Amino acid sequence: MGELPRALRRFLPGALGKPEGEKWYDYGVRQQRLGQFQEAVQAYDRAVACSPDLAPAYSNRATAYLNLGQAEQAAADASRALELNPPPSVAAVAHSTRGQAQLYQGQPELALRDFNEALRRRPRFADAYSGRGFCHKEAGRLQAALDDFSQAIRLDKRFAVAYNNRADVYIAAGDLKSALSDLQQALKLEPLFAVAYVNRAIALTGLGDHQPAKRDVETAVRLGMDRRAVETKIREVRREYSRQAE
Repeated sequence: MGELPRALRRFLPGALGKPEGEKWYDYGVRQQRLGQFQEAVQAYDRAVACSPDLAPAYSNRATAYLNLGQAEQAAADASRALELNPPPSVAAVAHSTRGQAQLYQGQPELALRDFNEALRRRPRFADAYSGRGFCHKEAGRLQAALDDFSQAIRLDKRFAVAYNNRADVYIAAGDLKSALSDLQQALKLEPLFAVAYVNRAIALTGLGDHQPAKRDVETAVRLGMDRRAVETKIREVRREYSRQAE
């Protein structure tokens, strides 16, 4: 392992006599909560080096890798956590994380199995419902997708991603007003949610509100979305709804 950041070289707080691996694990958790995912990964590296059977460290490192866009490493760590036969709460997170990684890798049917298993172990797990909803949406099972996203929202009223994803399903089903309502809520919860601005632009375009849609496109581009891809999608939507109006 390369040179550790200065923050990781500081003394790790923790109860006296606590195993070194658990101290690194606790530090990784704190960094992950702060959104410092690379530092979290390095802390979990140290944790599993000291305590190779510490399943939560593998599971948490998997989620950190996922946030860094490293799906292959995330899937491998989630699998390693599950090999260690962790308690149900940890196993549920590992299955859900592996499911998300499989979605990134274009394997929605494999992901579906993991989300189902996550929910078997933890029936009130909003993230797993949202992940499973995405699998259903990809397979064209729109009502099943709506049901899962709605359940995720019932379990976590502040789940902006679930609002956005349910809106995406409403758009696919042609229910643009419901989509718009969900996207307003997603953006209220996360004002810098670039994909939600794109989806709202799509819904507004379908409803004929072109100027607000254009403003949402500009906001999405400022937040990092590719202008050409977004504008191409908006043109497709305008053509589709123009044909339907004829």
